[in-house]
Formats: sequence, structure tokens, C-alpha cells
Amino acid sequence: MLKEDKIKLLYIEDDESNAEIVAEFLKTSKHPEIAIVHRTTLKDGLDYLNNECFIPESEGIDLILLDLMLPNSHGVATYESISSKCPDIPVVIMSAHEDIACQCIKRGAQDYLIKPFVEKGTLTRAVKYAIERDKLEKSKIESERKYRQILGSAPIGFHNYQLVDDELIFLGGNPASDKILNINHVDLIGKRIEDAFPNLAETEIPKRYIEVAKTGEDWSSEFIEYEDDNIKKGYYRVNVFRTSLDHITVSFEDITQQTIMKRKYQNLVEVSKAGIYEIDFISKKFLYVNDVMCNQLGYTREELMKIGPFKILTDESVRKWLSRWEALKRGEFIDNTFEYEAIRKDGSRMWALITAEFVEDKNKNIIGANVVAIDITDRKIMEMEAKQKEEYVFSEIENRIDLWKDEITTTHMENTLRLQSLNDRLLAVTNSEVQ
Repeated sequence: MLKEDKIKLLYIEDDESNAEIVAEFLKTSKHPEIAIVHRTTLKDGLDYLNNECFIPESEGIDLILLDLMLPNSHGVATYESISSKCPDIPVVIMSAHEDIACQCIKRGAQDYLIKPFVEKGTLTRAVKYAIERDKLEKSKIESERKYRQILGSAPIGFHNYQLVDDELIFLGGNPASDKILNINHVDLIGKRIEDAFPNLAETEIPKRYIEVAKTGEDWSSEFIEYEDDNIKKGYYRVNVFRTSLDHITVSFEDITQQTIMKRKYQNLVEVSKAGIYEIDFISKKFLYVNDVMCNQLGYTREELMKIGPFKILTDESVRKWLSRWEALKRGEFIDNTFEYEAIRKDGSRMWALITAEFVEDKNKNIIGANVVAIDITDRKIMEMEAKQKEEYVFSEIENRIDLWKDEITTTHMENTLRLQSLNDRLLAVTNSEVQ
């Protein structure tokens, strides 16, 4: 292309009188200046493209103005000969046959003008608009290419959906999603989410995804379990965000191994030696503690019997105990397995997983509990460290996704503003020329 205020145009037209009129119209345009290369046959036009347009030092062609009825070439075939040679150069069709011109538009031409009634303003506006629209389309294609490249190289799975009449239609997934789920996502394209992933049909997932598509509010889930005949059983962390109107992207990562390891660790903890004690809810005292309990907390049995259970708990754990106790007195059902945090004699903290068997009096009132306590401090530390790492990693991913969304949004807004500005300028030029 020449400098920004100048357009170089290849005009292929065998009718010399028409060529002179069009050339005169175009040459008088000063916003921007238009330089014209005229050829009278398709062969001459193609030869020019071969000899001039595709050499390194050439300034290239910004647009091709093409008559469809040329010696030895007619109709859509004329356009296809040009477009196959230079698919990246926008083409404006000039034809007396609107139906044929429309066929060329469907095959990629930017615009068409009906001969012989071509006005100066219409002609120059079509040329400028075709070039700018081609720029915007190429910019959009480049943005989409970058987006697909990012998704294609990401280690996290991505699924894309479109909302059509309140149904989510699967559009495709990135290579990582194929690997994570061990399926070929191409076979799912065009299906409803319930058909593509049958085990999601009876869950809240489709509804949640649709809400994101409609409202634009992101949604995430730390833990989703999935299994069907085609997809391997797994546990996934999922995030959903809207990329454009009626389109959403779902990012997901496989946390199956972490989940299995966590459960294995829990099983090991549960079969290890445990602290055992008995509590009287009325006096709020220990009735019994075993040696493991004493060793866990660093107290002697006598010390524990004297200070009672609430003196070794953190304030938050005391509140949990009292809340559960009140619920028991109201006759509500509570889980008899839960976690609490205790304070050892040396001031350090210990997390325990306890299982309580509640003791009733003859009137069925809960008066105490027999408790088994397993020290899970190491597991809690690992969980907190893992959570911090996961939060950091996912924060980085969210920031990267936000950057991608911002880049695409910014490019779209810039292109929209540029197109609006162009339309305004062209309208002003047209009005001026009409006046």
C-alpha cells in the first residue's frame, strides 16, 4: 500500500468510455488521492498482479475495481480468477447484472456497483468503504487468530458455547480440552450442552452457564465431579465468562489427582492413632482423656481434667461448639463429624477431626459426648498452602483471561469507532459533493 493518504487501485475494464468516466471520477477524489492502474483484459490484470504486485519492492495494490464482462472471461468466473490470485486484496464489482454481482459478494467481494449508472460520490464512497471494511475484517481475523492461538496453547481446557433460543450450543474446545477429557470435541460441535455432556443435564450447570450468557456475570465452581460412558471420571475446577453477546467460554482444569491424594491422606489420618475423650456438657468438663490426647496437646491428664475442653479451644471453635450444642438442645440434626482448632500447652495450634457419639439421659436429653479426635494439623497446613498456590495460579489465569478479553474488546471498540468515523467522513464528503 502507498502512504495512508493515497490509494492505489487496479481497474480492469474493457469498455474505454466507461473506463475514462470512472477514471475521471476517481482522479478528482482528494480524500484520499487515488492512483489508478488500468487494464482492459483479465489476462492483462493477472499479468500485472504477477509482475508488479507480488515483488518485494512493490508498493502493492489497495483495491481492485473489476468489470465482470471482459474478453474471454464472463460473470462469476472473472471474479474467481482474480480472488484466487490475490485473496487478500479487496475487490469491488462493476456489473450491469445485479444477481451475478451478488453471487460474487457471497464469494468474498467487498461491494458492487451497477453499471452504467455510477455516480461519482457513490463510486468514491464504495472504494473507500471497501478498503476500510477490509482492514477491519482483517483486524478482526487477526484478533480471533491470536485468541485461538492463546486458547490452543493453554494447558487449561476451554469450551465455547453460543446461546440460541435459551439453548446452549457447543461450538468447540481447545486441544487441551481434548487431552483433559480424553475425547474428540469435534464430534460434539453443534449439539446442545445436555446432549454433548449428558451427565450435566440433571445438574445446575446448564442453568448457570445460561445465566452467564444472559447477564455477563462470571461464575465459578471449585469442585465438579463428572463421569459418563465417553468421558473419564474426574474432578474439575470450572470458571465461566461471557466473551461476546450470547457467547461464553468455560475454562476448566483437572483436579482429579489432587482430590484423590487428599482423600487418601484423609483415609490415612482416620486409621491412625487417635485421641479419645469424654465430655460432660452440663459441667463443661472432661470426664476422661487418653494418653494420645495428652500427647497431642502437651498437657498431663490432670491438667486437662482441671481446665476443661473449652479452655483448649480457639474462640472460633468455642463458638462452633456452643452453636452445635444449642442446635442439639432444639432437637435439630447435626453432623457428628467436624473439625475444630485447639491450642496446645506451648501455644501452638492443632487442628483435629473429631467424631462424637452423643450421650443422652433417661429423658433423651443430650448431656455429653464420647469423642475420637484425629490430629489433622499437617493436612490443614498442606491444604492452606495448596489453596494459596491455587489462588495465586488462578489469579494469574484470570488476569490473563481479562487481558485477552480487554484486548479483544478494545480492538472491537477501536474498529467500531474507526468505522463510525469513516462513515461520518464519507457522509460529510457525500453531502459536500451533492451540494
